[in-house]
Amino acid sequence: MSSPTSPSAPPSLPSTTIIPSGPTPESIRVIVRLRPAPGSSSSCTVSPPPNPTLSIAKQQFAFDSILDPTVSTRKAYDEEIKGVVTQALEGYNSCVLCYGQTGSGKTHTVMGSIVEGREEDGVL
Repeated sequence: MSSPTSPSAPPSLPSTTIIPSGPTPESIRVIVRLRPAPGSSSSCTVSPPPNPTLSIAKQQFAFDSILDPTVSTRKAYDEEIKGVVTQALEGYNSCVLCYGQTGSGKTHTVMGSIVEGREEDGVL
């Protein structure tokens, strides 16, 4: 006759869990690229890193990074998109999504355009 077995105790977890800082292949990052405001006045303000926020009227929105209108597409690629491309080439699922209203600069960012008589590459 066999003796009843007692349920085994769950495995113990380590007392210290290390959470990697910065982007990892499992991360979702939200980056905003602002375009110049039409007209002379702007109704939004941007707070710099380490906690970049965008304030519009009385609302605040937090993002991983905010690129101001003076940032070139090349710099946007080097600072934000290049890491996503590298992760894709390493076999990780990756996506760059451009979202915004008509005329906000999505096609300019992705495909490039001619700016002030010179051609500017897009992130693709």
